[in-house]
Amino acid sequence: MSPSRAIRYGRDTATGPDLERHTMPTLVRLLTVLALVAGLVVAAMAALIHFVEPRQGTIVQSVPLEGLGRQPIRQRPIGPVPD
Repeated sequence: MSPSRAIRYGRDTATGPDLERHTMPTLVRLLTVLALVAGLVVAAMAALIHFVEPRQGTIVQSVPLEGLGRQPIRQRPIGPVPD
């Protein structure tokens, strides 16, 4: 294995222990990547909060009772019933 290839893959077989401290361990690399991804997610959420303005409004959606297998309920008047 050539010295440049040994250093690139984290194995320091060619030049001794001096270059071993310059390689990044796998756990640190994983934690670094996870921290960067978490930072990107937080930055995206902050950008959405800052740049997107919500629209206020009422949404009404009627659901047909025939598809649910139930009979419609007769509406009773609210309040006192006249005699």
